Amino acid sequence: MQINTEIQRQLEANGDWNSSKNTHYITVGANPSTLRTFIKIDTAAYQVDMASSTIRTTLGFNPQTPTSGYHEGENPVNILTVNTILVNCDIVSGSFLSGNQQPVVYPFFPDVSPSYKIIESPNNLVYLPISQAGNISRMRVWLTDQSGMQLNLRSEVVTIRLHIHSSSVIPPVLDQGAWLTPCCDRCSDGPLSNFFKLKKK
Repeated sequence: MQINTEIQRQLEANGDWNSSKNTHYITVGANPSTLRTFIKIDTAAYQVDMASSTIRTTLGFNPQTPTSGYHEGENPVNILTVNTILVNCDIVSGSFLSGNQQPVVYPFFPDVSPSYKIIESPNNLVYLPISQAGNISRMRVWLTDQSGMQLNLRSEVVTIRLHIHSSSVIPPVLDQGAWLTPCCDRCSDGPLSNFFKLKKK
Protein backbone atom coordinates (compact mmCIF):
# COMPACT_ATOMS: atom_id res chain seq x y z
CA MET A 1 0.00 0.00 0.00
CA GLN A 2 1.64 3.21 -1.20
CA ILE A 3 0.11 5.35 1.55
CA ASN A 4 1.64 3.10 4.20
CA THR A 5 5.03 3.21 2.46
CA GLU A 6 5.02 7.01 2.46
CA ILE A 7 3.88 7.25 6.10
CA GLN A 8 6.62 4.89 7.25
CA ARG A 9 9.20 6.76 5.18
CA GLN A 10 8.30 9.98 7.00
CA LEU A 11 8.36 8.19 10.36
CA GLU A 12 11.85 6.94 9.62
CA ALA A 13 12.95 10.44 8.59
CA ASN A 14 11.71 11.78 11.94
CA GLY A 15 13.27 8.91 13.90
CA ASP A 16 9.86 7.58 14.95
CA TRP A 17 10.51 3.89 14.37
CA ASN A 18 12.34 0.96 15.90
CA SER A 19 15.57 0.97 13.92
CA SER A 20 17.09 -1.94 15.87
CA LYS A 21 14.21 -4.28 14.97
CA ASN A 22 13.43 -2.56 11.65
CA THR A 23 9.76 -2.19 12.61
CA HIS A 24 7.35 0.74 12.59
CA TYR A 25 5.05 1.91 15.32
CA ILE A 26 2.23 2.84 12.91
CA THR A 27 0.99 0.71 10.02
CA VAL A 28 -1.78 1.55 7.56
CA GLY A 29 -3.23 -1.30 5.51
CA ALA A 30 -6.33 -2.59 3.74
CA ASN A 31 -8.74 -5.35 4.70
CA PRO A 32 -9.87 -6.90 1.38
CA SER A 33 -12.73 -8.73 3.10
CA THR A 34 -14.44 -5.52 4.24
CA LEU A 35 -12.94 -3.10 1.67
CA ARG A 36 -11.90 -0.92 4.59
CA THR A 37 -8.64 0.58 5.81
CA PHE A 38 -7.07 -0.29 9.14
CA ILE A 39 -4.55 1.55 11.30
CA LYS A 40 -2.38 -0.43 13.71
CA ILE A 41 -0.50 1.46 16.43
CA ASP A 42 2.00 -0.66 18.34
CA THR A 43 2.81 1.68 21.22
CA ALA A 44 0.83 3.89 23.59
CA ALA A 45 3.25 6.75 22.93
CA TYR A 46 1.65 7.43 19.53
CA GLN A 47 -1.79 8.37 18.26
CA VAL A 48 -3.20 9.39 14.88
CA ASP A 49 -5.26 12.55 14.59
CA MET A 50 -8.10 11.57 12.23
CA ALA A 51 -10.37 14.32 13.53
CA SER A 52 -8.87 17.13 11.46
CA SER A 53 -7.10 15.05 8.83
CA THR A 54 -8.09 15.69 5.23
CA ILE A 55 -7.25 12.11 4.24
CA ARG A 56 -9.62 10.43 6.69
CA THR A 57 -12.58 10.49 4.27
CA THR A 58 -10.43 8.83 1.61
CA LEU A 59 -9.42 6.10 4.06
CA GLY A 60 -13.02 5.70 5.30
CA PHE A 61 -12.61 6.93 8.88
CA ASN A 62 -14.99 9.09 10.84
CA PRO A 63 -13.50 11.94 12.92
CA GLN A 64 -11.52 10.32 15.76
CA THR A 65 -8.06 10.00 17.29
CA PRO A 66 -6.99 6.33 17.40
CA THR A 67 -4.46 5.33 20.06
CA SER A 68 -2.59 2.04 20.50
CA GLY A 69 -4.26 -1.03 19.04
CA TYR A 70 -6.03 -2.06 15.85
CA HIS A 71 -8.56 0.34 14.31
CA GLU A 72 -10.63 -0.22 11.19
CA GLY A 73 -12.43 2.51 9.27
CA GLU A 74 -16.19 2.76 9.56
CA ASN A 75 -16.66 3.21 5.80
CA PRO A 76 -15.28 1.56 2.65
CA VAL A 77 -12.16 3.06 1.11
CA ASN A 78 -12.95 5.96 -1.22
CA ILE A 79 -9.65 6.37 -3.06
CA LEU A 80 -10.96 5.91 -6.60
CA THR A 81 -13.73 8.48 -7.05
CA VAL A 82 -13.63 8.63 -10.86
CA ASN A 83 -15.41 5.68 -12.47
CA THR A 84 -15.74 7.11 -15.97
CA ILE A 85 -14.08 9.92 -17.91
CA LEU A 86 -16.50 11.75 -20.19
CA VAL A 87 -15.36 13.75 -23.22
CA ASN A 88 -17.82 16.63 -23.65
CA CYS A 89 -18.35 19.00 -26.56
CA ASP A 90 -20.79 21.90 -26.52
CA ILE A 91 -21.90 21.68 -30.17
CA VAL A 92 -23.36 18.16 -30.15
CA SER A 93 -26.78 16.82 -29.25
CA GLY A 94 -28.47 13.44 -29.14
CA SER A 95 -26.27 12.05 -26.36
CA PHE A 96 -27.86 10.91 -23.11
CA LEU A 97 -26.44 10.17 -19.67
CA SER A 98 -28.64 8.66 -16.95
CA GLY A 99 -31.72 9.58 -18.93
CA ASN A 100 -30.74 13.23 -19.41
CA GLN A 101 -29.38 14.80 -22.58
CA GLN A 102 -25.73 15.71 -22.08
CA PRO A 103 -23.03 16.92 -24.52
CA VAL A 104 -21.03 13.70 -24.08
CA VAL A 105 -19.08 12.60 -27.15
CA TYR A 106 -17.26 9.60 -25.69
CA PRO A 107 -17.00 7.86 -22.29
CA PHE A 108 -14.04 5.72 -21.22
CA PHE A 109 -12.00 4.57 -18.26
CA PRO A 110 -8.19 4.74 -18.49
CA ASP A 111 -6.43 1.37 -18.49
CA VAL A 112 -3.15 2.77 -17.14
CA SER A 113 -1.97 3.60 -13.64
CA PRO A 114 -2.03 7.18 -12.28
CA SER A 115 0.66 9.50 -13.68
CA TYR A 116 0.96 7.44 -16.89
CA LYS A 117 0.09 8.86 -20.29
CA ILE A 118 -3.43 8.00 -21.45
CA ILE A 119 -3.91 7.13 -25.13
CA GLU A 120 -7.53 6.25 -25.82
CA SER A 121 -8.97 5.06 -29.13
CA PRO A 122 -12.71 4.37 -29.44
CA ASN A 123 -13.55 0.91 -30.74
CA ASN A 124 -16.97 1.85 -32.08
CA LEU A 125 -17.29 5.24 -33.71
CA VAL A 126 -20.62 6.99 -33.15
CA TYR A 127 -22.01 9.91 -35.13
CA LEU A 128 -23.83 12.62 -33.19
CA PRO A 129 -25.84 15.48 -34.68
CA ILE A 130 -24.45 18.98 -34.39
CA SER A 131 -26.80 21.32 -32.58
CA GLN A 132 -25.30 24.50 -34.00
CA ALA A 133 -26.57 25.60 -37.42
CA GLY A 134 -24.43 27.39 -39.99
CA ASN A 135 -20.72 28.02 -39.59
CA ILE A 136 -18.94 26.81 -36.47
CA SER A 137 -16.73 29.63 -35.22
CA ARG A 138 -15.85 28.05 -31.86
CA MET A 139 -16.40 24.97 -29.76
CA ARG A 140 -15.58 23.93 -26.22
CA VAL A 141 -14.29 20.48 -25.28
CA TRP A 142 -13.82 19.43 -21.67
CA LEU A 143 -13.44 16.33 -19.50
CA THR A 144 -15.67 15.40 -16.57
CA ASP A 145 -16.25 12.41 -14.34
CA GLN A 146 -19.44 10.35 -14.19
CA SER A 147 -21.05 12.96 -11.94
CA GLY A 148 -20.33 15.87 -14.27
CA MET A 149 -17.50 17.24 -12.12
CA GLN A 150 -14.71 18.76 -14.19
CA LEU A 151 -11.44 16.85 -13.85
CA ASN A 152 -8.34 18.43 -12.38
CA LEU A 153 -5.75 17.75 -15.09
CA ARG A 154 -2.91 19.33 -13.09
CA SER A 155 -1.90 21.48 -16.08
CA GLU A 156 -1.30 18.41 -18.24
CA VAL A 157 -1.59 18.84 -22.00
CA VAL A 158 -4.60 17.06 -23.50
CA THR A 159 -4.95 16.39 -27.23
CA ILE A 160 -8.33 15.44 -28.68
CA ARG A 161 -8.88 15.01 -32.41
CA LEU A 162 -12.38 15.65 -33.78
CA HIS A 163 -13.74 15.32 -37.28
CA ILE A 164 -16.83 17.17 -38.48
CA HIS A 165 -18.63 15.87 -41.54
CA SER A 166 -21.55 17.59 -43.26
CA SER A 167 -23.57 15.61 -45.77
CA SER A 168 -27.15 14.53 -46.42
CA VAL A 169 -25.87 10.95 -46.56
CA ILE A 170 -22.91 9.79 -44.49
CA PRO A 171 -20.49 7.80 -46.66
CA PRO A 172 -19.23 4.52 -45.25
CA VAL A 173 -15.98 4.89 -43.28
CA LEU A 174 -13.42 2.12 -43.17
CA ASP A 175 -12.07 1.69 -39.66
CA GLN A 176 -10.24 -1.42 -38.42
CA GLY A 177 -11.81 -3.47 -41.20
CA ALA A 178 -15.41 -2.46 -40.43
CA TRP A 179 -17.68 -0.21 -42.49
CA LEU A 180 -19.62 2.40 -40.57
CA THR A 181 -23.02 3.32 -41.94
CA PRO A 182 -25.84 5.54 -40.63
CA CYS A 183 -27.74 3.86 -37.80
CA CYS A 184 -31.16 4.80 -39.24
CA ASP A 185 -32.91 6.78 -41.99
CA ARG A 186 -33.52 9.65 -39.57
CA CYS A 187 -29.79 10.09 -39.16
CA SER A 188 -28.86 9.84 -42.85
CA ASP A 189 -31.47 12.21 -44.25
CA GLY A 190 -33.35 15.26 -43.08
CA PRO A 191 -32.59 17.88 -40.42
CA LEU A 192 -29.96 15.76 -38.64
CA SER A 193 -27.56 15.80 -41.54
CA ASN A 194 -24.60 17.31 -39.67
CA PHE A 195 -22.63 14.72 -37.78
CA PHE A 196 -19.77 14.60 -35.33
CA LYS A 197 -17.13 11.87 -35.17
CA LEU A 198 -14.38 11.26 -32.63
CA LYS A 199 -11.37 10.01 -34.55
CA LYS A 200 -8.55 7.94 -33.20
CA LYS A 201 -5.43 9.74 -32.14
